[in-house]
Amino acid sequence: MGNILEVKNVSKAFAGVRACENATLSIKRGSVTSIIGPNGAGKTSLFNLISGAIRPDSGSITFNGTEISKKRPHDISRLGLVRTFQGAKVIRRLSVMENILLAAQDNPGDRLWRVLTPRVRKRFEDQAEERALELLKQVGLESFVDSYAGILSGGQRKLLDLARAMMANPTMLLLDEPFAGVNPALVEKLVEVLQTLKAKHSLTFLLVEHDLETVMNISDEVFVMAQGTVIASGLPDSIYENEVVIDAYLGSRRKSS
Repeated sequence: MGNILEVKNVSKAFAGVRACENATLSIKRGSVTSIIGPNGAGKTSLFNLISGAIRPDSGSITFNGTEISKKRPHDISRLGLVRTFQGAKVIRRLSVMENILLAAQDNPGDRLWRVLTPRVRKRFEDQAEERALELLKQVGLESFVDSYAGILSGGQRKLLDLARAMMANPTMLLLDEPFAGVNPALVEKLVEVLQTLKAKHSLTFLLVEHDLETVMNISDEVFVMAQGTVIASGLPDSIYENEVVIDAYLGSRRKSS
C-alpha cells in the first residue's frame, strides 16, 4: 500500500509561539486517518501547513513522492491533495450546481484565446455538468441542483463542500472537522458518503475531528496532538487506553480526582 503523505519534523512558530513543533506522521494510501487532540493542540495549524496555507519554519512534507512544503495551495491541489474547511464555504446566492462547477479544473474559458473555440468550451461545460450531477447524486443532493445554496442546512452544506472538493479530482482529501455542528442523522449520512467516495474513487482521507465516537468508528489509524506535536498514534482502540492521551485531554483535572 505504501504512504501517500509523509510529514517529518515540521515546526512553525507565530511571534515566538509554537503552533507545531517537530510534528511527524505518515498516512497510508487508501486509509481513513484522524488527528485528534485538545483545543490548541496544533491540529488546524498542521492542516494549514500540509495544504500550503502557511509554510513551515523547518521540516519536510512529501505528498506522493513530491516535496510540497514550499508549494502554493493551488499547486498542491493540482497534485491531488485537496482540503475542505470547518465552516463549509458556499456562495449562498449561487445555485448548488453553480457552486460545484466553480471547482471544475482546466476550464478552457480561463484562457483568452479560447473565445475563438466555442465548441471546446461547450464540450467542457457539458462534461463538467455531467460530472457535477454525478457527484451530487453520490452525496445525496441531486434534488437541490437548481436551489440556492443558501437554503441548505449546515450538514447539507458540508455535503456540497465535499462534492465540490471532489470536482478537483483529488487522490487525498483533508477534512477539517467534517462533523462539527451537524445533527446525528446527517453525521451518519456524511460517514456513509465518505465510505462510498473512498471505495468509488480510491481516496485517502485525513480528518481533524472532535467527535471521538465517530472518529473511532471510521478511522484506520488515529494520531493524537498536544502542544503542537504528535504524542501518540495507533489503532482506535489503543488510543482510548493510552495514558499519555488521557493526560493530554484531562490534565490536572484527572490528577486531582
